[in-house]
Amino acid sequence: MCEINKDTKIFISLSSNPSNFGTTVYNKLFKEFKINAIYKSFKVNEIADLKKNINFLDIKGASISMPFKETVINQLDRLDKISKKLQIVNTIKNIKGKLYGYNSDYLALREILLDIKNIKDYNFIVSGSGSIAKTIIFALTEINAKKIFIKGRNKKKIKDLSKKLACSEYHPNINLKNNLIFLINCTPIGMMGKNFKKLPFTKSLIKQSSIVMDLVNYPFNTKFTNFANKYKKKIIRGNLISLYQIKHQFEIYTNKELKLSKLRSIFKKLGKI
Repeated sequence: MCEINKDTKIFISLSSNPSNFGTTVYNKLFKEFKINAIYKSFKVNEIADLKKNINFLDIKGASISMPFKETVINQLDRLDKISKKLQIVNTIKNIKGKLYGYNSDYLALREILLDIKNIKDYNFIVSGSGSIAKTIIFALTEINAKKIFIKGRNKKKIKDLSKKLACSEYHPNINLKNNLIFLINCTPIGMMGKNFKKLPFTKSLIKQSSIVMDLVNYPFNTKFTNFANKYKKKIIRGNLISLYQIKHQFEIYTNKELKLSKLRSIFKKLGKI
């Protein structure tokens, strides 16, 4: 990191439950690219005055985590095409006092999904009803996936989402047309804490699946992925999603190309891959 001075640019992340991971990665990237900037995470409970504070402090970019990805929309001046469709933002860029919203989660998920052979042939079962679940369902519809099912504890919310999004409510007795099952966990189940030892899907369904994706990135080896690994399933862990997300977000912030290999080496040094 460069010596901090009056020209140092400030980037932040806002979350109700922040970690040091993004801070560590970004400050290493700024050092690698010789960018006079710092990155700091903050724990916040509300973001009502976000626009005023960003402009007052001349903050150049902000990463937005749950539960603010949707509520932040009304403070932004412009949205890119995907964010406008989704009404979900995880990346804010300050351009001359105007706040621009982007969804680099979508960019990361779409790139990962497109790398999977015959992706359109799978039965997708998504657990969760929050912003990341909406984002991944949207990404699936954009690549013309047809068989998308959604499950969760809040039945009313699941029914509402199945009507709004191109998906169906999941039921255990549903007729899956083939054995290609792709499970996606978009819930906090598997995170450190009270949900650490739980599974987002039944053991039987995990055994039937071909691919599992877990959006939890701490820890990146969850009970879900460990169980799937035991049965030799293809696994997409949260740390891989973070890798692609940070790549796209960094490029939005800096207008500089970031090679995945460079970012991957940083992840390896941090023990995240």
